[in-house]
Amino acid sequence: SAPWEVKGAPKPEPTPWIAPFTMRKRTVGETIPPVQLSVPSGSPAVAKWTVSGLPAGVAASASGLISGTPTTVGVGTVEVAGTSAAGMIGTASAPWEVKGAPKPEPTPVIAPFTMPKMTVGETIPPVQLSVTSGSPAVTKWTVSGLPAGVAASTSGLISGTPTTAGVGTVEVAGTSAAGMIGTASAPWGVEGAPVIAPFTMP
Repeated sequence: SAPWEVKGAPKPEPTPWIAPFTMRKRTVGETIPPVQLSVPSGSPAVAKWTVSGLPAGVAASASGLISGTPTTVGVGTVEVAGTSAAGMIGTASAPWEVKGAPKPEPTPVIAPFTMPKMTVGETIPPVQLSVTSGSPAVTKWTVSGLPAGVAASTSGLISGTPTTAGVGTVEVAGTSAAGMIGTASAPWGVEGAPVIAPFTMP
């Protein structure tokens, strides 16, 4: 007789379990927050990360760190494979979306305007600043360079009575609710008050 022994089949090497991860929606040109791939406690460590399907401009390092700045609009799925030292492979995936860069807010277009002929001591006809048709509305008017005695209201109405002769240019800036600024300008001149020649009564 002779002894014999039959052993059970060896236990298979455990497969790495990739921790769930997400890819946040991003815009073309916007750097993504880095995503570190990992395994949870109790899982075999990953010795090699293989990552595919990332958007253009985004890549994964050898340590499983996903980072970069998307350069192209699109949607897709990133596929991740983590290989253990024993050669066992765990997989995971996550969808991603890259949107186009937002269109810039339009700038207000100030309608052309002219300053009337002005004379010292004479009230000017009011000038209402405005924007052209289809332009964003102006929520704040900033006006500078007006002659002394003439001013602009918050609604863009220029009025007053010049007190000093001279010439210059009024500079106008119109700011929209989105913070975009349109500009315009117009020259002005103020003549001195008329001088009445001396006269005598007969």
